[in-house]
Amino acid sequence: MYEYTKYEKYVKRFWKIYIFTILFFISEYYIQVFLLFLTIFPYPPET
Repeated sequence: MYEYTKYEKYVKRFWKIYIFTILFFISEYYIQVFLLFLTIFPYPPET
């Protein structure tokens, strides 16, 4: 049987936190881009 190392157990336990932090920083970046886009084009085009 393959035995997990302490590091692998730590990763298995906290990988959701890692993904959450990465998604948080990515979403922060996209929110800034989106707000910049809104300042350039304040109103959506009329269809």
